[in-house]
Amino acid sequence: MPWLPMPYPDEVIGSVIARGCRQTGLSLKRLMSELAGSNRAYASFLMSSHISAMSAWCGVDPEELLLEHTVFPYTVYFMPKTTRAALISKALRPTPGEDCLSSLTKNVSHGLPYRRVCRACIREDLAKFGETYWHRSHLLPGAFLCIRHGIPLQVSDIPVRGKTQIRNILLPNETRARPLAFRAKLATWASLTSLSVKMLSMPVREHDDDALLALYRAKALELGFILPSGDIAGVSLAANLIDHFTMPVLVDAGCEIAPAARASWPALMVRLGAGIPFTTVKHVLMQTFLSEAVPETVTVKGHYDSPGKKTRDYAHLDLRSAAKVKTFIARAAAQRERHTVEAMLTEIGIWSSFRHNRELFPLTNALVQAFRSSDQSDRQLGRRQYWRERGTKRAKQRELWEALQATPLDKIKLSK
Repeated sequence: MPWLPMPYPDEVIGSVIARGCRQTGLSLKRLMSELAGSNRAYASFLMSSHISAMSAWCGVDPEELLLEHTVFPYTVYFMPKTTRAALISKALRPTPGEDCLSSLTKNVSHGLPYRRVCRACIREDLAKFGETYWHRSHLLPGAFLCIRHGIPLQVSDIPVRGKTQIRNILLPNETRARPLAFRAKLATWASLTSLSVKMLSMPVREHDDDALLALYRAKALELGFILPSGDIAGVSLAANLIDHFTMPVLVDAGCEIAPAARASWPALMVRLGAGIPFTTVKHVLMQTFLSEAVPETVTVKGHYDSPGKKTRDYAHLDLRSAAKVKTFIARAAAQRERHTVEAMLTEIGIWSSFRHNRELFPLTNALVQAFRSSDQSDRQLGRRQYWRERGTKRAKQRELWEALQATPLDKIKLSK
């Protein structure tokens, strides 16, 4: 008969299952098969599709198990109330064969590469319970501190994604852990963590996406992210957000930003009518940034080009082209090839620009003129060495003629 222990405070569902395996002596796969009545049963470390069955075996109300021991509240925090209610119903009464919570789990697991632990919590749990467990508040994207002790979390060597999560039943005190690989202001980490943990509780009021994005936009304009046209400087906003948190933090949270991209997620979050459902961690990052940024630190750079025909840096283009011409000529000489100027510059990619603006390519033009007089030019201006004729009948005739011209007639022996 399957059996699960009573969850500890702030214990995530995967930790309850791991302790159940250890106390019953069953493998994780066998235990889940017994709980779900199927050999194909699967449980994420952060969520489970068998909440009702599991709640019966650990003596907890199904809704309490879902809302207090999974990351479900965090993932749906910014969703409309009707959507949250529908997902709760779906989680508690799943349709057989339907994977109803996997997409919600990914919203968290993509921002949590490895399980995290707090050394102080490990000591306290061992002293109080005689064993340790995985805390839900340590397993959120962007949560880098222990909310209870205010110290940085450490990273274990157990991945959150992949097959390891359904096979590994180690507890925090049994794992190797290392400090986080990036640095940031402790105050910023505290803000991110407190806001993330707050969203483990279901919101008490309805969230209006349009109103929330409009609030972000108004705050960004107030900070000075504004273009001369009066529109919002979304690219500069994203660049400042990267500087504020650093790229390693954003990558770890699953919120990487492509520099200078006009449609990055921070730029879209201040664009009215975007119609995109943003994940909770992106709301956490945006709210933290807007609350900590001050106008004096905001920089709006010229990431936007003026309308009209784009100007070209011909000096830089000339340097690049000259280097390519040198490489081309060296290769042609080594391979004993001949080319026209047009063919050479077309292959390099500057024929049209060079043809119409020769005066803007002084370095390239000098090399082209030298090339036209070289053995590698198919149309020569003169001074060509006759290496092309060597070994041919015509070359031998020329050599004989030159020898005859250089030899006096009285020294030539005619055959009888």
